[in-house]
This record gives sequence, structure tokens and C-alpha cells, in this order.
Amino acid sequence: MQTREHLMPLMAVLGGVMLGIGSALTWVTVDVGFTEFSSTGLDTADGKLTAAAALVMIAAGISLAFTRDTVRKLVGFAGLAATVFAAIVLINEYLDVRERIANTPADQATAAVGVGVWVSSIGCVLALLAFVAVIALDRRSPD
Repeated sequence: MQTREHLMPLMAVLGGVMLGIGSALTWVTVDVGFTEFSSTGLDTADGKLTAAAALVMIAAGISLAFTRDTVRKLVGFAGLAATVFAAIVLINEYLDVRERIANTPADQATAAVGVGVWVSSIGCVLALLAFVAVIALDRRSPD
């Protein structure tokens, strides 16, 4: 088996795991003078959606290790769809948090995007690279 055939499923699974972990980490922290509030991804509907997408990405990554030819391409497309969906949710969440930060008077409260959004984003990029590579490289290989 070629190196890329080992590497792509591993990258996809790792990306899915990072997305899942990031979904459970802090997505936003708000400091209102005497108290601080933080919210994890799983506290929101968006975080639950990214966690579900992470499970699909992990399953697709594992499946890539055991499938060949046309089925491998279909699994790659399924993983890619889940990754793109998660990325859209993350971008939407990031923009929403940034808008809330911009609309919060600095003398009343401060807010920050949490580490979970960044860990999830890195996971999406890693999985995106893996699934695109599987689809692109398998198109060049004869079926």
C-alpha cells in the first residue's frame, strides 16, 4: 500500500478528532467586570452540529483505510461534505462572536473567541486536505 493511502485516512481521522475535541472546548469567553462567563461549543446548537460532523469525518476517515476504487471516492466525497458543512458552521460562529464583540461596549464587557473554535478550524483544514487529496489522487489512478 502506498504512503498516501495510509496518510490520508490518518489525516482525515485526526481532523475529525480535532473537530470533536474543539467542539467540546471553550468557544467564547465573556468578562463582565466582576464575573466571567464561558461557553463551550456543545453548549450551542452549532457545536452539536460540528460534533456530529466530526463523527461523520472520523467514520469516513476510517472507511478510507479499508475501501478501494469507486467506493473510496464516494467515502471521500461524504467526508468532504461533512468537512465543508463543519467549516461553514465554524465560520458562521466565528463571525457571530466577532459581531457580538464589536457590539459590546468596551467599558461594560470584553469577549474573546475561545480555543475550541481554533482547534476545530485546524481539524477542518486537516480533514479538508485529506479528503480533497483522496478524491483528486484517486481520479488520476485507474479504477
